[in-house]
Amino acid sequence: MIRCALGVSRSEHEEGDDDGIQKSISNSTTFRPIYKYEDFLEKLVEISEELSERMEKHQIMGRTITVEFKSTKFDLKNKSMGLNNYISSIEEI
Repeated sequence: MIRCALGVSRSEHEEGDDDGIQKSISNSTTFRPIYKYEDFLEKLVEISEELSERMEKHQIMGRTITVEFKSTKFDLKNKSMGLNNYISSIEEI
């Protein structure tokens, strides 16, 4: 059970099994409760800018965007959106 909790697998992987391609990238942060829509939007843009910069630095793009929110009561809400094209710029995000 400890191996499972630590993410240690018993399965053997042959060299070359993993193609080395990064499958996802994320950006998360914890901040104080936001009550005004404008302040919330500003925070969302800030997080998106950081993500875009990291994506461009690593030269990766994505087709699915997921936004996840955790309330002060630790309720978790998320919304995903699949896109037709790969994106990485802040304007697209």
